[in-house]
Amino acid sequence: MKRPTLLLPLLSFALLGMSMPSCPGQQEMKDQILALQNQNEALTKRLAALEEKVTPLLDDMDKVKQLLQPISDTVQTQKLAMDQLDAAIKELQTKIPAPKGAKKK
Repeated sequence: MKRPTLLLPLLSFALLGMSMPSCPGQQEMKDQILALQNQNEALTKRLAALEEKVTPLLDDMDKVKQLLQPISDTVQTQKLAMDQLDAAIKELQTKIPAPKGAKKK
């Protein structure tokens, strides 16, 4: 018969806890939790929007990185060709005699 006497205090304690008014500051804590949840939701939406914008930019940067080396090689080749052309023009200019009657500066 000890069981019913142990059950009675537990039951009365549970009923007492349900009948007590809420703790002071509980509503403010609930409000803060709700505000934080709303902020979290807003930040999650902003993050998704930013990721949506950044993903194409990252893809474009990958393409630029792939194209950069061939472009650099082409520019380097053209620079060498221009340097050779410039040297050839200077060589030809030294071989051409100055026209008669031209004034020297």
